Amino acid sequence: MKKLSLLAVLVFSSTSVWSECRMLNAQVYAPIASIQKISESQCRVTLSWSGKWMFNPASDCPLSVGEVSRGIVTSCEGLQVGDYLSGVLYRDLSQPSSDITIY
Repeated sequence: MKKLSLLAVLVFSSTSVWSECRMLNAQVYAPIASIQKISESQCRVTLSWSGKWMFNPASDCPLSVGEVSRGIVTSCEGLQVGDYLSGVLYRDLSQPSSDITIY
C-alpha cells in the first residue's frame, strides 16, 4: 500500500510540473543532414542521428528527439550539410509543434 501511495504522489507531482511548462528545451550537438529554405532568411534544418552527436533534453520541460527530428527553424546564414549544429533548442507550447528554434 505504501508503494502504491508513493507511486501516486510521484505521478501526480511530475504531471503537475510538466503541465506548467510553457517552453520545452534540450541541448543538441549533431551534424546537419538537410537544409530547406522556408523564407528569405529562415531555413528548416534536419539533423543526422548517426556518427558523433549529443542530445540532452531538459529534466523539467524536455523536448523530445522525435520532435527535433522533424526539423529546426533557424537562420540560413552559413549553414551547410555536414556542419555541426550546436546549441539549446526551444519549442514554445503556444506555437505550432513544428516551430523549434535554436539559441
